[in-house]
Amino acid sequence: MARNFRKSIKSPDVFQTYSQRVLAKLMEFQRQLILAGVAIIIALGAYGGYWFWEGRTRRLAALAYGTAVLTAQSDAEQMEALLRAAAEKYPGTRPGILARLELGALLLERNKPREAEKTYREALAIGGLTETDRAVARRGLAGAMADQGKCDEARGEWRQAIAKPGRLITQDIYLSIAACFETQGKPKEALKVYEELSQKHPRSPFLTADLRDRIRKLGGQ
Repeated sequence: MARNFRKSIKSPDVFQTYSQRVLAKLMEFQRQLILAGVAIIIALGAYGGYWFWEGRTRRLAALAYGTAVLTAQSDAEQMEALLRAAAEKYPGTRPGILARLELGALLLERNKPREAEKTYREALAIGGLTETDRAVARRGLAGAMADQGKCDEARGEWRQAIAKPGRLITQDIYLSIAACFETQGKPKEALKVYEELSQKHPRSPFLTADLRDRIRKLGGQ
């Protein structure tokens, strides 16, 4: 799932910037693990080791998620349907969790923020999530709310993602928070967030020449 890097800091859907690239890479890595797991599970099944109920459920969940990924990458509508089916049928399994997170990202990509918000809220409500899963879900939830103009709510989720990032970087989130302030006509608040980024991460790759120039302009220099 390709993600386009947004060039404008002031874009209202700035969430779909580098964080979407991170999400795409995370999902691709997790996808590979699941597909490898499918092969292992099938092999174990030949010896009867996975034919008790819980193991069978996990195996079917992995197959459902793998099917969604492998057979529908060129058809977003079909992929959405398959991911939704895997997420709803196997909600507590690892493949089911990954399917729900990827479904949320796909809905954002397809400009369906309300459905994406619902999907990410559902993800956060189920058990079995890792800290990284929660960070991904919070980022997605915040992005979906920001796309609907609900910046105040989005900032709360972004801040939680910063506080508990899992294995994800958080520097890009500051840009999302600041962008929301700018879309609300609050340049002073946006400046504080940009300065927070520069103070906490002075060597951040997100502190580009354009962004530094933006910070100077907001500061009246």
